[in-house]
Amino acid sequence: MDDQTLFTLAYLGTFTGATVAVRYVVEYTKDHVRAWTQDRLPTNIYALLWAWVVLYSAHAALGMLGDGTWLTDFFSGFVVAAAAGAMQKPKRG
Repeated sequence: MDDQTLFTLAYLGTFTGATVAVRYVVEYTKDHVRAWTQDRLPTNIYALLWAWVVLYSAHAALGMLGDGTWLTDFFSGFVVAAAAGAMQKPKRG
């Protein structure tokens, strides 16, 4: 990434794709995981684990693994998991 820009179009595309992927994986598997772990694993933590997997896998697939990749993915995972959680419909009632 260029030092003059904070976000590039490629970064925003990767971020959006990772967020949607995490959202769908967590949405369709959280009930199974909740039953398997007997409600000991909060959904937010489960989403965070998937965010790390998705981001690290994307870097590995693109051949962009470097010394600080794991650290960048660690912090970016929090943002992706938070964005994926924000995509849920608000519950009424």
